[in-house]
Amino acid sequence: MIIIGSIVMGAGLFGTGSAQTILFFLGFYMIVGFGLGAMTVASNAIVPSVYPDKQGLMFNLTMGVYGLGMFATPLILRWMFSSNISWRVFYIGIAILLIGLILFVLLTKVPDGKADRASLSAFKVMLKNAQFIFVMFILIFYVSSEVSFLNFFPSYLNSLNLSGMSMSDKGKLATTILSIFSLLFTIGRLGGGWIAEKIGEKKTILVFAFLSVATVLISKFFADQWVYLFAAAGLFFSVLFPTATAIGTKLSETGGSALGLVYVASGIGGAFAGWLVGAFPKNLDPQRDSIFPFSFWRSFSSSPFSSKMYLMTRQKRPMPEKKRASSSWVF
Repeated sequence: MIIIGSIVMGAGLFGTGSAQTILFFLGFYMIVGFGLGAMTVASNAIVPSVYPDKQGLMFNLTMGVYGLGMFATPLILRWMFSSNISWRVFYIGIAILLIGLILFVLLTKVPDGKADRASLSAFKVMLKNAQFIFVMFILIFYVSSEVSFLNFFPSYLNSLNLSGMSMSDKGKLATTILSIFSLLFTIGRLGGGWIAEKIGEKKTILVFAFLSVATVLISKFFADQWVYLFAAAGLFFSVLFPTATAIGTKLSETGGSALGLVYVASGIGGAFAGWLVGAFPKNLDPQRDSIFPFSFWRSFSSSPFSSKMYLMTRQKRPMPEKKRASSSWVF
């Protein structure tokens, strides 16, 4: 599936870079999404089968590579645009790089482990599991918050006075802060797995969700004095998605099905964030009402705390030995 997803994504990228009309551009870009989705789910599905007892650690390490891309891509694009290199080269270049990825996958031996297959019956069982539904809500709010933050932040920064800073300087400052955000995001994911191993996955989500909310809100109210504090949110955002994903896969006997629903929740969160970012400038003033997008972190933080209260008061039911071992995180 990784190879198939790479081929589909590569074809979409090549078409996107070669498109001469907006219709073809959007059509091929949609194909990129299909291929990327297949690659992401397939690559992450390896983790539960090969590392069943260290999913929190391995999901953080695996997804830490995404942070490297977040940090490097803006720098590459800035260099390309400053060198008057066409944006088409970027898309076609990634398509060519995917050929190397396909060769790497073909020549790499995956450690022994039985891959879990997705099934409709497993989906139905998980959608009846209140704990898994809470995990999905956590992911929806998390993805909405992260996408909204990254897309809204430059507009928000431009609305601030910042000691009379020019719009050009504000743009450079926003780029710098987001680059630091991405770097801390990468560091957090690469190191977050060990934190989850030490204190547990549920505590990791609770602690980092609270720190994320605190960092964003403090940064908002003291933006003129501590504007760079916004970048620190990347460190606390980083571990939430992979750790919640690990919890979700442990709640199911079929990791493939769990990952499918995890990415459904992520897609819902991303789509909602896209709508929010598009609608916000039309209806609200960024400087006066900038707390509105950040309030989603309040909603997001309430999800883990609400789930904790719910699970603590829930009557525990006997579980089969096999299932109990895979769900040891339950309160």
